[in-house]
Amino acid sequence: MGIKERTVGFAKEWKGSLKIFDNVDPEVKREKMEERLAELQRTEKEAEAALKPEEELWSKEYLQHAWAKQHVKRLEKGIEDLDRANPQKIFSRLVEGARVFADLRMIRSIIKYLGSISFDYFAVQHQRSKTESVAIDTPLDEKIPFSPERLQDYLRYIPFWIASIVFIKKEFGKSAGLEMEKILTDMAGFYSESGVVFRDTQTHFGGRSDANTDNTGVDILQLIDKNKNLFPSLHAEVVAHVYSRIEDTIDKYAEHPEDYEQVRENVKQNAVRIMEACLLIKQHGWQDLSAGLAIISARDANFTPERAKKLIDAMFTNADSPVDADTAREIRGNMLALYTKLFTEMKQHRPEDYTAVLIKHLKELKQTSSI
Repeated sequence: MGIKERTVGFAKEWKGSLKIFDNVDPEVKREKMEERLAELQRTEKEAEAALKPEEELWSKEYLQHAWAKQHVKRLEKGIEDLDRANPQKIFSRLVEGARVFADLRMIRSIIKYLGSISFDYFAVQHQRSKTESVAIDTPLDEKIPFSPERLQDYLRYIPFWIASIVFIKKEFGKSAGLEMEKILTDMAGFYSESGVVFRDTQTHFGGRSDANTDNTGVDILQLIDKNKNLFPSLHAEVVAHVYSRIEDTIDKYAEHPEDYEQVRENVKQNAVRIMEACLLIKQHGWQDLSAGLAIISARDANFTPERAKKLIDAMFTNADSPVDADTAREIRGNMLALYTKLFTEMKQHRPEDYTAVLIKHLKELKQTSSI
């Protein structure tokens, strides 16, 4: 059998197997999709195991592995879309989330968190600056294409930490209650700490005003979230911290931590996409992200430089990235270098002086730009 016939044969086989999902009740459809997904995953593993380095590119084993891999992804997305569109599941998730947060300690933490956002972030945005605002963008930021379609990723940062807290409660129960509370109280601390920097030296991103958005969603966001107080990025702080707490919670409470590898990877990828979106919709410059990661590492010994590097190294590596490969490498290299510099300096200071390191960096930027 030739290459063309073999390819068409496999295409018909997989296409035929997917017809069972047409015109089926959503619950039955999901069940059938899960069964087929498990079957395809087995096929993918078997085909991958059968591959040899010298295998003919268009051999039966190669094609079987390629088609299985493609449809595994397709089915996974189909199941995810079904869950999102199912009103029953949406309602049950809302109820489940409400139960998690309907705890006196969690309520106190939420109030503290909301108070910190209001006082240390939004209130400061409306204060008149006593000093000249520092432009945080660099020539590298200009190479990053404005991508308003990534607004959805940027806005996911609140659902991201809420879903993470719900996951901890659902998976590990009351025993992990302190972990959930700590995520919220730590986040409130991030806003308070960043407020120290915001009040001393305000920042703005020139690329934001230069971008011709022509996008209602981004325009509304920029109207609400003013072009001030960008350094450090609170988005980066929150998602990095949540990612790290999930890693720690799994290691601490899971009976078999190795069973949660996919969860770890999903949390990491979501954190990375949110950080990428900060740059792609021109809400932040890359320096803001480095500063956010550095202060988390200084505060949380478990958010090691290795974990920070893992997040940075994953940025703009997916096939759908709008950033070209050379620019992506430059972003990752610059982010890691600044993160390392700031974190190293912070470790030479007392915790209450960590913000002084960030303020010092901003003063240096201001001096450089005025030369």
